[in-house]
Amino acid sequence: MTNYESGKSKRRSTVGVRLPADAACRAVLAALDRPLLCATARLPDGGERGVVPDAARLADAYGPRGLAFVVDAGRREAEPSTVVDLSGATAELVRLGKGPVDWLDLGEA
Repeated sequence: MTNYESGKSKRRSTVGVRLPADAACRAVLAALDRPLLCATARLPDGGERGVVPDAARLADAYGPRGLAFVVDAGRREAEPSTVVDLSGATAELVRLGKGPVDWLDLGEA
């Protein structure tokens, strides 16, 4: 993973996988017919907390750095996602957010 601001890369021993319920995201993925590698979109100035940045502002900020495209799905609220660590022998709930975890054997989660 490379940080756009510093240009430095970090070694990762794990990877995060997102399982989106969002209709716009699912439409893009269906059209690609393969996984999409991406990062969480944040504006260099931080933007408004809890709100997905405006598509035009993202294009302005990251277009000159090689951003291929932005899907404009309108103003959207950003709800924290559920994070589950599956790197060990058992699943561990890291953060409970949007998304059910009842399909996992998390004990008392």
